[in-house]
Amino acid sequence: MKITDAKGRRTISRNADRSGHQAPSSPLISRRGIVLGAGAAAFTGLLTAKARAQSSPSALVKAAQAEGKVVIYSTTDSQYSQPMFKAFTRKFGVVVEENALATSNLYSQVIAEAAANQVRSDVVWSASTDLQMALQVAGHAQVYVSEETSALPNWARYKDALFATSIEPVGFAYNTRMLQPDEVPHTYADLARFVSESAKLQGRVATTDAEKSGLAYMLHANDAKLNPQPYWKLIAAMGKAGAKTYVSSANVMESVTSGENVLATHINGSYALEIQAKNPNLRAHFLSNFTACMRVSFINARAPRPNAAKLLQDFMLSHEGQSILAANGLPAARGDEGSSSLRELKDITGANVEPIKLDETLLENIDKGKRLAFVRDWKKAIGR
Repeated sequence: MKITDAKGRRTISRNADRSGHQAPSSPLISRRGIVLGAGAAAFTGLLTAKARAQSSPSALVKAAQAEGKVVIYSTTDSQYSQPMFKAFTRKFGVVVEENALATSNLYSQVIAEAAANQVRSDVVWSASTDLQMALQVAGHAQVYVSEETSALPNWARYKDALFATSIEPVGFAYNTRMLQPDEVPHTYADLARFVSESAKLQGRVATTDAEKSGLAYMLHANDAKLNPQPYWKLIAAMGKAGAKTYVSSANVMESVTSGENVLATHINGSYALEIQAKNPNLRAHFLSNFTACMRVSFINARAPRPNAAKLLQDFMLSHEGQSILAANGLPAARGDEGSSSLRELKDITGANVEPIKLDETLLENIDKGKRLAFVRDWKKAIGR
């Protein structure tokens, strides 16, 4: 698999406002066995059908192989995306060219290419759900219905054009050398009070930057919408405590792990869970009620390689693709037989979880006037 930037240059660096994710203990958050059927005759019949399917590639597979490659614009760090893309190439012989972009840059790039009639991307994959919705409403996403897209839960797809590939908790994190688990509150009101009163946190609290990061803006704006009074009290308390802001969750986590900061808010909780598993200095933390963001993909309405795009979209949403994503840190949106990805995410975090709604209410985040007003109030509260 080749990784390039938006201009086609080879690169392995990633832009700042992407977020990393925790690998759950098993694929699809919990692995299930696949029951082929009861009885020898049914079992044999299924195996025969499977052998025929493998020996006779579908028309879509043949058309995708004729196109040779698929170009995806992505905000996902390569360590999480590459295993799935490599598996896709091994299975179908279609090369994946991944272009690494920050969330805001990806949005702008898709619009600019369409306006110039020079569309390069076949699939667009971003953690900034609101920007993906804006692109869909503007006509950049094509409708695609298949066995795999139809298998997603209702909350994970929108008008058969936007598809959630993962569901990732919005969380907090703290340094375990400075704080004990029973010290950190689980409600906004208690957390705001804790930040205001704890001498340990003065000058050592941090959050993601709602002004400079598209994903951070979505997380903060969504939180302010769902918990207006508690949210603003917390941000004001952080401002008085001398909060630092970072463009990426990665940088926030590094500052907490090193001890530069003691507590961080509004980061990707999956990333925090992953670091927690590797470094005892950091612990992921979730409020008793929290939201989860989704990493959303769509097929470009003017994809140069439409068949390869459809094949990749199907693979990303298939049990195989979802299992690979989950095993490499992106909790699957698609539940396995008899399972619920939301319920299992709740089991992992120990808190109630509600996904950010994949609907047009997300466009409120895109309104320029509202965004400018929110950022102005946020900067004032945080002390910027």
